Amino acid sequence: MGLGGIGRQPEISVPALIQYLEFARTSPHSFELSDAIGALSKFGPAAKAAVPILLSLLNHPNPNVRDYLTNYLPIIDAEAAAKAGVKRQQ
Repeated sequence: MGLGGIGRQPEISVPALIQYLEFARTSPHSFELSDAIGALSKFGPAAKAAVPILLSLLNHPNPNVRDYLTNYLPIIDAEAAAKAGVKRQQ
């Protein structure tokens, strides 16, 4: 999660966070997915490579993960979020 906090070198950080998302989706702890989604959002549109995996999580059984996606996917890719029917919560 430090990668998102630092917010630098998206060409290195974003692929690492995508790899972490792949791991976290198999974890019983939803906070790992939520944290990774939040970290990716710090890169904004530079994290667009993560959109396919993020979209695959829209129906995740945990409401916290869905909330993070709803709030952060539009920051990463507003067009993809709109196409998926995701509206950012206030």
